[in-house]
Amino acid sequence: MNSQLLLSLCVLSASTASASDHFVNAPESIQAAMNAAAPGDRILVGPGTYSEVIDFQGKQLEVIATGGPVFTILDGSGSNTTVVRVSSGEPAGTSLSGFTLTNGAGVPFPSTWGSDYYGGGVHVNEGSELSLSDCIITNNAWGTGTFAGGVYCGGEGSHVDLLRCVISNNRAWASGGGTLVDWHGTMTFEHCTIYGNSSDNFFGHQGGISMANFGTVVVKDSIAWANVGNDIGAFSAPYDQGTHADVSYSCVEGGYSGAFVQTGDPLFSDLNELTLSLRSPCVDTGDPSSTPDPDGTVSDMGARWSGWSGAPAPVEYCEPKLNSLGCEPVLSVAGDTSLGGADDLSVIVQNLRNNQFASIIWSYGHADVPFGGGTRCVGLPIHLTKPMHTGGTPYPGVDCTGSVDIPLSHGTLSSIGGPGTQVFMQVWSRDPGHPDGSNLGLTGGLCLTISS
Repeated sequence: MNSQLLLSLCVLSASTASASDHFVNAPESIQAAMNAAAPGDRILVGPGTYSEVIDFQGKQLEVIATGGPVFTILDGSGSNTTVVRVSSGEPAGTSLSGFTLTNGAGVPFPSTWGSDYYGGGVHVNEGSELSLSDCIITNNAWGTGTFAGGVYCGGEGSHVDLLRCVISNNRAWASGGGTLVDWHGTMTFEHCTIYGNSSDNFFGHQGGISMANFGTVVVKDSIAWANVGNDIGAFSAPYDQGTHADVSYSCVEGGYSGAFVQTGDPLFSDLNELTLSLRSPCVDTGDPSSTPDPDGTVSDMGARWSGWSGAPAPVEYCEPKLNSLGCEPVLSVAGDTSLGGADDLSVIVQNLRNNQFASIIWSYGHADVPFGGGTRCVGLPIHLTKPMHTGGTPYPGVDCTGSVDIPLSHGTLSSIGGPGTQVFMQVWSRDPGHPDGSNLGLTGGLCLTISS
């Protein structure tokens, strides 16, 4: 898989000084880390399959799969409940990013049928808020899902934001094969693909995006296609009261009222990844005011722009050290993280002391230990790349105009490991005269996952 990463678009923000990062690696428990975390903390989850379901339990946490959804799976098999539950008044800022969520049943509630299940993959209610980004929500609620096979949002004040998510092959018997927003809840879809979900009951029949009981949705730059039952619709009367869908710059099979809604076949180039072919009418036809695609063109509709490869965004962690001039080094990446794409990946650091030297220290693990007057963010054993000159203002000037652009060739990446391998990086630089006596500059850490 090829990926061209633009830091301004792709790197997730680093943790704030007041928050903590908790690292989880399979087969450790994500829920255990969430239980130990304080509101505002981040849970950074490494690649692997996690056979558990999670509950935010009222905490405002960021749960981030550092390897992305191709390499990180949350599997709810046998749990008889939803995969992700947010139903204890979680506030804005609560988020989940980069996971595949699968084999959930939904939250059971007593009914005349025995139990009705709500939200096979995700269940949000009780005035809670959740942001879902870069997730795949697939194959949930088959055999149990009465309502909302993929994502359920219900109750006054409850809200779900979905960004760059694929919602596919989920099932609801009554309504909302993909999603259901209910009882004054609200849900937004931006750059999402809702494909191949099913709800064909005679009074439900909303296979894709469903609304009931004053529930409302906003759908932009998205694709709703090949769902069994209506792609977007309200539950049957009297449960359709007060429902509303604001749809724009989207592709909807069968059409839907809204600005710049098209009905042409999206021409997926891959029905597993739901990527767009270059001939797709969804290419370059998203909202012109939306963030451009990584290649600089007008945004494509759906979760997968035409150049998408599945490579996860690098994740910053750990605090950088101020240098002797009071400058904070800025760490970034550019280029292609895949072994099969362009051989142009590099690590870039700016705001360094001029006319000095810098190099990458890296390992297969993270750390958070005092070192050189700052923090060593990578574990042991440490590997070191060849030092490079920082340049900048010529001698005898002394300032923070130094920078390095350190290449990581395919050969280097291959020597590190294959697809799904994570590497933790930090850049060391020479900083003579630092008042702590170390003569050492340190950036924050960067977690990078190699793709194929």
